[in-house]
Amino acid sequence: MAHGAPSPRGLLCWDWPPRHWSRSSNFGSRSSNFDWGSGSAKNRAQPSVVTYAEHNETHPHFIDLIAKNLGATAAHDISITIDPALKRSAGGGIEDVTGPDQIRTLVPGQEWRTFWDSTLHREELSMPSRYTATLTFRDSRERKLGPYIFDLDWGQLMGRGWIETYGMHQLTDAVRDIREVMKNRGDTRHHYVLAYAGEKHDKRQREFYETRRQERERKQQDGAGDEPD
Repeated sequence: MAHGAPSPRGLLCWDWPPRHWSRSSNFGSRSSNFDWGSGSAKNRAQPSVVTYAEHNETHPHFIDLIAKNLGATAAHDISITIDPALKRSAGGGIEDVTGPDQIRTLVPGQEWRTFWDSTLHREELSMPSRYTATLTFRDSRERKLGPYIFDLDWGQLMGRGWIETYGMHQLTDAVRDIREVMKNRGDTRHHYVLAYAGEKHDKRQREFYETRRQERERKQQDGAGDEPD
């Protein structure tokens, strides 16, 4: 991932047929993107690579940097230049965010993702809130597309609220914690797990106690019949 001064903002790369340019917003970014309009099918079947920041699915306060191909064909030689250089907060300090100088290929729908930073400590370190990403790539005919300019804005990422949900990731963590507890006990004996079998279990229990009740009544009756006059 290259760092340095981006191309001048507003610079558009035109070729034929003309493209319809529009402003669009992504979570944590604003970009200059295009719409292929009513051109030929060959021209519409092009890669469209974007870069943006998004929260991690399992840890919403962790923010990832993503480059994704939203187009219909593969993109090649994807180059991303970001200014200022990407930094992350790390244990009270600041460290570089590294990545490849060039992504060789992104097929349609494929993304490259890396952890950027956490919202927990970044604001305390007075780190930059806005970054400019300049992106270029090539299509299947080796044509260079771009540069495309994206604004990465931490102002949209800080102070968010979310609803925490639990899924397989949290279940895996819980099972791992249970394993550690059992390991620390140092107990090598067999461990037992009680399982509830539902209606079948209830039916067997009722039949068992009903049989026991009938046996007690029968014994009581037999004992009463044996008493002397």
